Amino acid sequence: MNSQSDRASSDPLLATGGTSLRVYLYLLQANRSMGIRELQRSMGFKSPTTARHHLERLVELGLVDRRPDGYIALKPKGILGDLFVHTGRVFPRSLFLSSFLVSSTIGCILTGLCGIVGDVLLSVASLISLYDSYVHYRVLRELYMEKEND
Repeated sequence: MNSQSDRASSDPLLATGGTSLRVYLYLLQANRSMGIRELQRSMGFKSPTTARHHLERLVELGLVDRRPDGYIALKPKGILGDLFVHTGRVFPRSLFLSSFLVSSTIGCILTGLCGIVGDVLLSVASLISLYDSYVHYRVLRELYMEKEND
């Protein structure tokens, strides 16, 4: 049985939680180097020290790289390693597969091209993929909710 601490020790992103996670996701969405003061203003921190604290924590965990022109997020690993950033939003990659499978299932059922076996197999694949997307969403939401405990 995996406890929260066991998962956190194996996945640095799970160890962040709360505000540090929000900082990481913000840097990931920005997709460029960002200085401490710019991050402070963007995230609404009251002091640059707070921004520096979270950035250094992320550097120690190997999620952010310190460069001469600022800090930049590295590709996520572990449970959220399949994040896809598009137009400033973060999605699990499995969401796209889920969308394709659900659309294919609906198309096959409506047209009757796949037969009963194809309809059942596509339905099962759709449900598995949707469940996987839901699990990723719950993990991300759980980590976001921990921000009050940060």
